[in-house]
Amino acid sequence: MTAFEKLCEIVAKLRAPGGCPWDREQTHESLLPALIEEAYEVTEAARAKNDAHFREELGDLLLLVVMHAEIAQESGRFDIDNVLQEISDKLVRRHPHVFGTSDARDSGAVLKQWEAIKREEKKADSHYLASLPKALPALMRAQKAQSKAALVNFDWTEVRDVIAKVEEEVREMKDAIASQDRGTIEEEIGDVLFAVVNLARKCKIDAESALQKATNKFMARFNRVEDELRRQGKRLGDVDLSEMDAIWNEIKQTPNVQRPTLNSSELDVGRWALSVCFCCRFRDISRPDESSDQPAAVAFCTCVGDHGVSDPDATSKERRPGCGIWRRGHGKYLWRADYQRAGEVHHMASRHFFRADVCYIDP
Repeated sequence: MTAFEKLCEIVAKLRAPGGCPWDREQTHESLLPALIEEAYEVTEAARAKNDAHFREELGDLLLLVVMHAEIAQESGRFDIDNVLQEISDKLVRRHPHVFGTSDARDSGAVLKQWEAIKREEKKADSHYLASLPKALPALMRAQKAQSKAALVNFDWTEVRDVIAKVEEEVREMKDAIASQDRGTIEEEIGDVLFAVVNLARKCKIDAESALQKATNKFMARFNRVEDELRRQGKRLGDVDLSEMDAIWNEIKQTPNVQRPTLNSSELDVGRWALSVCFCCRFRDISRPDESSDQPAAVAFCTCVGDHGVSDPDATSKERRPGCGIWRRGHGKYLWRADYQRAGEVHHMASRHFFRADVCYIDP
């Protein structure tokens, strides 16, 4: 018995008389929210590049596929073998360049071929875009509609043309806002969003993923604003926009560094003169001259007190405006102000000294 056959057998037992009461109660309709949720969790795990989590979430999604097939089998509609056979036949049918005599070789030709075969199979559809699922998230649905239209040559030739369209839609949106007509404003904002999605597609960027990353970045920065306010004894809602905006702008200038921990044996601590955190206060980090082959350092403060880090051994060149070695501050990492080594990090490690983390970075 294969692992897949074992899974199907387990699901059948859960659904059978004497099985799990909850599983026996489920219907296609009741499982749909879970199906959508699991698909999103698979997406999140894949983006996180966490193999164990990714594997687990793929299993959860596969379970729901098998559950739906088992429910259909119980009413004599179809079974999991029918599902597997249909997708296998479709893959062979729509890949004639692999399983047949088609000479399509590049990705563009293959996609056009796929759409042509799909149109032939779905002759009952009254329009070309009729098969586009209405249940897709709006950004994804917009990009799919634009991509399908592009396959039949309905597309801008140059990216600059798409940018001009975005600018045109923004002007129309401004006019709509000035008119104070809610219906027109909604329509024009929709047009702006659609045009920006088209720009992402033309730049070969997935709009849904881009917006997810932008949202994640906003949330991470906003959390840091909240942390800084909390450090100052303040709360969200108790300060005005100008104060939060000042903290936000400072955070934007500071890169986000990961802090992996290695064994102390992997660090050559003897190369450093370091006064660590006593009584919730950093002293200083003595650093070699810029011409030295020794590593740079980044300090991470996790203490409660109000303090910072300085580099008294910085060269005169490094003390120039805009080229400071350390960013001072509490509750955030400290990095070279000019960020010159941000892309040249080959080794990072961290050690805990009481309530302070210190990271060493080999250039």
